[in-house]
Amino acid sequence: MRSKSRAFLAAIGPTSFLLACALGASAGEPDETAASLPLKKVTDVPLEGRATRLDYQSLDEKTHLLFVAHLGDGIVHVYNVETGKVVADIPDVAQVHGVLVVPELGRCYASATGTNEVVSIDEKTLKVTDRIPGGVYPDGMAYDPDTKKLYVSDESGATETVIDTTTQKRVATIELGGEVGNSQYDAASKHIFVNVQSTNELVEIDPKTDKIVSRTKLEGAEANHGLLIDSERRLAFAACEGNAKLLAIDMTTMKVISTFSVGKGVDVLAFDPGLRRLYAASESGIVSVFEVGTKAGPREKTVKKIAEAFLANNAHTVAVDPTTHKVFFPLKNVGGKPVLRVLEVAGDKTPAERAGDATVLSFDGDEVGKTPAGFTTALTGGGGAVAWSVKEDPTAPSGSHVLAQTSADDTDYRFPLCVYDKLTAKDVSVSVRFKPVEGKVDQAAGIVVRYQDKDNYYVTRANALEDNVRLYHVVKGSRKQFAGVNAKVESGKWHALKLVASGTHFQVHMDGKLLFEADDETFKDAGKVGLWTKADSVTHFDDLTIEAKAAARGGDEPGESDDAQEVQQRLDELQASAVQAIGKKNYEKAAKLLESALQLAAKLPAETRDAQAQLAHYNLACALSLDGKKAPAVEHFARSVELGFHDWEHIDQDTDLDNVRDEPGFKQAIEKAKAGKKAPPKKDEPGRNEPF
Repeated sequence: MRSKSRAFLAAIGPTSFLLACALGASAGEPDETAASLPLKKVTDVPLEGRATRLDYQSLDEKTHLLFVAHLGDGIVHVYNVETGKVVADIPDVAQVHGVLVVPELGRCYASATGTNEVVSIDEKTLKVTDRIPGGVYPDGMAYDPDTKKLYVSDESGATETVIDTTTQKRVATIELGGEVGNSQYDAASKHIFVNVQSTNELVEIDPKTDKIVSRTKLEGAEANHGLLIDSERRLAFAACEGNAKLLAIDMTTMKVISTFSVGKGVDVLAFDPGLRRLYAASESGIVSVFEVGTKAGPREKTVKKIAEAFLANNAHTVAVDPTTHKVFFPLKNVGGKPVLRVLEVAGDKTPAERAGDATVLSFDGDEVGKTPAGFTTALTGGGGAVAWSVKEDPTAPSGSHVLAQTSADDTDYRFPLCVYDKLTAKDVSVSVRFKPVEGKVDQAAGIVVRYQDKDNYYVTRANALEDNVRLYHVVKGSRKQFAGVNAKVESGKWHALKLVASGTHFQVHMDGKLLFEADDETFKDAGKVGLWTKADSVTHFDDLTIEAKAAARGGDEPGESDDAQEVQQRLDELQASAVQAIGKKNYEKAAKLLESALQLAAKLPAETRDAQAQLAHYNLACALSLDGKKAPAVEHFARSVELGFHDWEHIDQDTDLDNVRDEPGFKQAIEKAKAGKKAPPKKDEPGRNEPF
């Protein structure tokens, strides 16, 4: 489990973003929400090459060709969105980052960072026609149709390279004064806009003169890399990978009008104009979905987050077909191979109809001064009446409305509740953003699940006065703690709290980190979900996300007794807990968690079972080796190799296995596998299970 190339927990499929982080880092930060996306999977299209990094995409709506950059293999894949087929794989585009189709020219331009070139591809022949100098580190691109110039972001060169597409020559280099992010063309101003991410600026260039005409410091930006412009509404969106924020900018005033929390390492943005839907993809695998404008005023400069969820590891690039509304995510490692995941818009369903989907409540459509629709209030304990209502809060994570408990009654044993009436579930994942505002007795925020009535439920709560997070069951009005930890909870700051209830098992997360797990059997039946405070706590809540988990299927055969999605989610949870245990050098606990993961992997469908098991065996071998338990470590290592873990380079460098390298069984396992039919992949051949 070395922090350099870590195979540990690099599981196949929708495994948590935690796995790409070094131990001890802010592993799992985007896991503060588990809302489902308003999309459903259509297919995974296999792509040629190894399981290496993919990057930008660009669609020509007329030819139906989607160009996909396969950075790690230097290939531009060409996929026909109408026929659903890959029609070409264009090689020798070294470390291809950006791709941009220019339909009027019948060309696709690709930035080949490996050779510092911009490669021109003919759309008819799908062959490379020109190679043009592109600066030091060519990346994103934008095209001005009036001057027929291509603008290329030179990320580390701190410049914008300008190419005349009529001559296919570089004609200018514009100094930008910092590390460059993405570039976009604005059809309204007919100017090029460029993110300068090291100075947190948005720079405006006039293509007629190739001069900078304005520089705007973006309030709240940290490393603004991704950029998208909605010219119709005069809005720009900047994806800030430094602080996991999405900024909405009014281009008439050049002011930031909204700021949203998104996935860690947010990168590429895509917009569906017909649905007014903005997608923000991130390195952590979290995808955030926003609605721009409203049905009543589609051209309004309003932005509202409508969903957010983990899609897949490294799902950092997204494209949209505005005709069919399909959404495309190139994923580098699904079952050991790269794929293009195709999704379509999911149909509208009520919360009761969509167990396994999520309800996301941001309160922006609710009337200020009133309890939001679908909620009722209640009180556990004594004291005066509760006061729950929607309020304006300009610091809200999404929109400007929040749900607030504003009563300052300082009765100590007094717990105001606001219960969501439209969903009842037993197994559920609930997350919410909260900000402790004031309170002398307490400054608390809580999530309630399996609510039977005002005196019977589970609640986890975070307290800013005590700096701790606790988990209780409340039985007949009496509250009893059964788990908790000390954790910093700052007053006046937005935090994320999450509670996952699965059978008798509970997980509590805060600010994207798994704080603790516990088991309890007090309430076994389904119940409602709600929010909770204590005494005189004045607390603001936003982005309440409720995901009811689907019921398990019947059956006795492996892979049939549990819903595959449920099994995968539990696997992710076990692996995340193992990461934390290893980070704390609690190798024995990590081993137990991974043993449970092995048992659970046996319940997966055959096509994914071995891929999960091989990595669980490998990771268990690492944990046992670190714990000095050589014989079982060698046994699990040998089993991982038998199942197909053949990344010899990683195995040779993984210091977690140093304790067992001289063991005869370890050497025999490697020699046996190398001599077998499953040879390790060569550098220039498709590989499987490449470590992150």
